[in-house]
Amino acid sequence: MQKFDLNLYQEQYRIESNRILNYDYSQSNDYFITICTKNMECYFGEIIGFKMILNKWGKIIQQNLLNITKFFNNIILDEFVIMPNHIHIIFEITHDCRDAINRVSTVAIGDGIGGITGKYNPMLNKSSLGYIVRSFKSACTKQIHNIGLYDFAWQSNYYEHIIRNEKSLNNIREYIKNNPYNWINDRNNIYYMPSINQKLGQWGENKAYEYLISKGYKILQRNYHASTLGEIDIIAMQDKQLVFIEVKTKRNQNFGLPEEELTKDKKERLDFSILYYLEVHGLYDQLWRLDLIAIEKLDKKLQLRHYKYVS
Repeated sequence: MQKFDLNLYQEQYRIESNRILNYDYSQSNDYFITICTKNMECYFGEIIGFKMILNKWGKIIQQNLLNITKFFNNIILDEFVIMPNHIHIIFEITHDCRDAINRVSTVAIGDGIGGITGKYNPMLNKSSLGYIVRSFKSACTKQIHNIGLYDFAWQSNYYEHIIRNEKSLNNIREYIKNNPYNWINDRNNIYYMPSINQKLGQWGENKAYEYLISKGYKILQRNYHASTLGEIDIIAMQDKQLVFIEVKTKRNQNFGLPEEELTKDKKERLDFSILYYLEVHGLYDQLWRLDLIAIEKLDKKLQLRHYKYVS
């Protein structure tokens, strides 16, 4: 069993990379990719009437995406959306690589270099996902700079998720299609303002955090984003067991208990996020459980209920 080193974590845990250790990103699979601009600056256009209107820089991004299969014939472009400051893409990598390396354009897709180190370094395998993403980013940056936007830059890293089955693939497709409709509440939106309910949720998470600390839990991370599809409220350690905690908060019982907010669909998304976290950190044999903390803010009285091993 792989040992879990608590010394790797402090109160604030920072992920250096979300690449899965020793995974070959050139093998056939569907991959969900999110690429963000540096500092989440909105460069590519704006959302008007729940529709993304691309400007000239957004159209450069779009054209390079549409061109990508011309220069990497091991890639199939599935669903994608260009948002004001980020892009969601589903790529399928196939085994049909027929010397795609030697036909990478230096104009549309091709000046990108770099990547993670190790046996599966994408710079050593030019049909890998890492090489393709870096090439795409580099080509877009060069073309945008060439028309005068010299401050444009991407975030150095990107999010990726290996899509394991058809159900997950279809869910991600729907998520991508609905992105413009959800922009007003998107955390990537620099003008996003939390609603009253979201502020209540943040208050509840703070109370849950204080409770867990008082019970001797070691807090590893809060608000962990698994790619962009799901979030885990709190990740903690108790007696060598990794604990993923979902927090649900309500002001009263007029519309049911907070426990009832953990629906089947929400549970499935939590399972997805947990598996993603375990994969990214190589914790294949780590003991873990999912807990629920239900909080009611009744006038000045706080009621907190902690459920362990939620199934």
